[in-house]
Amino acid sequence: MIRLATVLALSLAMLSLPACSLLGDSAGKGSSSSAKGSEKGGAGGPPPSVVVSGVESTQLVDSIEAVGTARANEQADLNSTVTERIERINFADGQHVPRGAVIAELVRSEQGATLREGEARLREAQLQLARLKQLQERGFATRARIDEQQALVDIARAETQQSSSQIADRVIRAPFAGWLSLRRISPGTVVNSGTTIVTIVDHSKIKLDFTVP
Repeated sequence: MIRLATVLALSLAMLSLPACSLLGDSAGKGSSSSAKGSEKGGAGGPPPSVVVSGVESTQLVDSIEAVGTARANEQADLNSTVTERIERINFADGQHVPRGAVIAELVRSEQGATLREGEARLREAQLQLARLKQLQERGFATRARIDEQQALVDIARAETQQSSSQIADRVIRAPFAGWLSLRRISPGTVVNSGTTIVTIVDHSKIKLDFTVP
């Protein structure tokens, strides 16, 4: 019995040695990890970098390259609105003209005669209307006769305005100030409606037409 008890005691002692060794190793590793963590997070590490600067305003420019077309500020072809013979050219090649300048004049003698005739009829109708109003005040003219004469005055005035408009169509003027191109028409040439006499260009300002992606 004594011998059996001795064998059991030795066996228990041998079993307890590996457990103690394992516990010791685990404790050592935990202590080592704690020490390394303390070294990393301690006061001995480098401080963070901080840069202080004043507030400033600046402009950001994003540059791109593009191919475009330069265009004049204003450009127009001066065309004839009627079929008529050119009587006078009032410009030289490449000349600068102000707005409203007379560029060319077409024959308008017939329209001028019609205008003078219409103005004469208008004056006569107005005089007749004034006499009728005087007679009405004396009781010798009716209201219907005065209305009839007033209508004749209005017709004569409309005819003179029409003749004036026809004359204006035969005078080519600059719609804006600018430089004239080469002369394409000579005096005496019969031009049709829509024929270009000259091109006027205002390049005091240049417009750039391009596409931005």
